[in-house]
Amino acid sequence: MCGIRGGGNRSRKYNSKSCNFAEEGGTLKRPTAESCRPSKISSSKIMKRGFQFKTDEKENFGRGNKQSRSQRHSNMKAESSDEESLASQLECPICMNCYTLKVFVCANGHSLCETCYEKIKNKCPSCRTPLKGARNRALEHVITHTVLPCRFREYGCDFKGRGSARSAHRRLCVHRPIKCLFHRCYPTCTWFGPPSELLEHLNSHCVVRRVALNYTSDVYWSYETKERCWQRGKDATFFLPSVDRFYYVSISRQEDHFHLVVVWLPTTEAAAQDLRLIMELTIPLEKDQSIKFTIKPPRLDSKLIMDENVKRLIQDGQSYIIPIRKWRSQWMEERKKHYFRIRAKWMVQEQGGSR
Repeated sequence: MCGIRGGGNRSRKYNSKSCNFAEEGGTLKRPTAESCRPSKISSSKIMKRGFQFKTDEKENFGRGNKQSRSQRHSNMKAESSDEESLASQLECPICMNCYTLKVFVCANGHSLCETCYEKIKNKCPSCRTPLKGARNRALEHVITHTVLPCRFREYGCDFKGRGSARSAHRRLCVHRPIKCLFHRCYPTCTWFGPPSELLEHLNSHCVVRRVALNYTSDVYWSYETKERCWQRGKDATFFLPSVDRFYYVSISRQEDHFHLVVVWLPTTEAAAQDLRLIMELTIPLEKDQSIKFTIKPPRLDSKLIMDENVKRLIQDGQSYIIPIRKWRSQWMEERKKHYFRIRAKWMVQEQGGSR
């Protein structure tokens, strides 16, 4: 006689003579031959039952899929609602935008973002308590580890991120609103909007030159006298539809020199990625000479107005000095003006730096 023990404390014993299973605390009867004989089912019943089983299985499966899709949709809506709710709780009460990495707080606990703090600096706009530069470190820690939308989502940006990644995106976001590019020529213009709407606005001032790659475009400035040209700055704006970019050319006087500065501005995400474009500028000089600049201009800093961009690039040595008094002009008798020309052309820089 041998014993077989299961996972519990109960044991079963097998008696070879009686062929009965014995269990501690009771006896299990051996099944009879009649009870073990399979039941008789006709082939039609088998097919019917099989067909019915498959139909039920298919219906249940389809119903389960519908429920799961509906559930997933509900979950996505709930998650989106939770994100919107969380983002609304982390908004600056002054500008109604989500906080950035730095959050300032007054003595009474009112918080405000870095941008609003730089504009105010004196008193808390909520309670008029003097601001002393104190930071809300706890809230800053929460913001660093929370996924929040881009500050410029109202202008079409759908980026979401946390911490330094969100801050880095904000600096280069193509939806960041800017002031009018012609602000130097039209200082009273108050337009402020995203680059995607800039072309329509600029055309309200004057027609923006639309140019194509590998195409030469001429720009003219006219003055009654040559001395007038030597005393004033000059600006020109180009738009390349094929790459969705603006190019802004500025000739500015700094002390005794005239500096040529070029910047570009993307209007889409794809336009911001392609960095292979170069620009050729040609200025005709006296005695049938000319000076040519091959430029790979920097991107416009959207945080600064155009004057500040130009001044910073000149200070950083990213400008080109032009011999303004040798600039060849063309006299138009019927208009009694001198016309000064500059020629521009855009190309895609090939690998290795060769054109």
